[in-house]
This record gives sequence, C-alpha cells and structure tokens, in this order.
Amino acid sequence: MFDENSPLYDVPIETLGLSEDALQELKRVGITSIGDCLDHYARGKNAMMPATSGFLHAMANEVKQKLQQHGYVIPGEPDA
Repeated sequence: MFDENSPLYDVPIETLGLSEDALQELKRVGITSIGDCLDHYARGKNAMMPATSGFLHAMANEVKQKLQQHGYVIPGEPDA
C-alpha cells in the first residue's frame, strides 16, 4: 500500500485536475486523497473500478493518467 506517512498521502484529489464526473464519483465512495487512489490501485490492476460501481472505464483511465502526469507511480504498473 501507499506509505501513509508520506506527506503526499493526504494531497486532495482536486489537485489532479480531474473531470467533475470523475471527481464526484471518487468522493461518493470516500476517495478524497492521492493516497486513497494509490491504495486502490495497489490492490490490483482493476481495483478502482469495482470500488465504485458507477465508475466507468474511461474515468478509471482518466484518474490513472492524471496521477501519472503529476509524477505518481501507479502500484503494479510499469514506470513510464
């Protein structure tokens, strides 16, 4: 899992510049920080989608892309 002691753990997901739909869906299921997102990805490649029943594949890709654009390494993904 993502290091909860990292100062990045509590960075709000709003800093990623996600679409309003993706942002609201993440918040609906309690994902409010970068650490929360990375924790979900650490559980497996498709962990983000099952965690949010209304979370479309495109939104999951958007979140992953934005995390990578901001320099975060997605657990289980090859480094870009």
